[in-house]
Amino acid sequence: MRKTFLFIIFLFLFVNSQAQKYREFGYFAGVSYYLGELNTKHFYNPGLALGLLFRQNLNARWSVRANLYGGNLSANDKDSKYQYQQIRNYSFSTVYAELNAQMELNFLPYRFGDENTPFTPYVAVGLGGVYFTNSVKPIQITLPFAFGFKFNLNEYIGIGIAWNMRKTFTDYIDNLTNNVDIEKVEQIPPKQLGYNRHNDWYSNAGIFITFKAFNGKNKCKAYSY
Repeated sequence: MRKTFLFIIFLFLFVNSQAQKYREFGYFAGVSYYLGELNTKHFYNPGLALGLLFRQNLNARWSVRANLYGGNLSANDKDSKYQYQQIRNYSFSTVYAELNAQMELNFLPYRFGDENTPFTPYVAVGLGGVYFTNSVKPIQITLPFAFGFKFNLNEYIGIGIAWNMRKTFTDYIDNLTNNVDIEKVEQIPPKQLGYNRHNDWYSNAGIFITFKAFNGKNKCKAYSY
C-alpha cells in the first residue's frame, strides 16, 4: 500500500511540474461486479458503485487522473448452472473502497469547448489500492485499466461512459481459498473449494460527469493537438 500511495504522489508531482493546462473534477455512478470461483460472467449480480474523479489534462491526447470508488460485490453458488457449485452452496458479500491513479490516452484529440474535438474513445492504466470490508486479507494492491468514451457538452462540462477492470493479487475477495464460512469442509471434494492459483477480479461500469475546475492560461491551438 505504501508503494501505491508513493506512486500516486509521484504522478501529481509530475503533473504540477508541467505547464498548467486545465483540470476537471467529477462524479461516477454505475454498477460493480465480481469475477472469481463463484462467477465467470461479466455483469453478474451487479451492485451499486459510486465514485469521485480528478483529471489533469496534459494536452489533447494525454491526461493523468485520480479516482476514488466504492461499491458492493457479491455472488451465490445457488445462481450457478453447475452442479458442483450448487453442492458447495457458498455465498459472500463485501463492500470495497478503492483509490487509484491512472494515465489516460485519448484516441482522438479532445478538449472542452472545442467543436472540432467533441468526443473520443480512451484507454487508461494505472496502480491502486483497495479495502474490502468482509475479507480475511482486506487491503490489497490492484492494477486498474479502463476504456470508454468522453463527450464535451460545452466549455465547462463533459460526460462519458466507462468500463473499469481491476486485476488483483488476491484470491480472498470471496474468502473461498481458506474456506471461511464453509461448514464440513472435509466432506467437500477438492473441486468445490477455491482455486488459489487463480486470483479474483472485480469491475465497475457506468457513467460520469466532469466539470472544468481551472482555466489554463495557454490556449494555443498547437497545444491542443
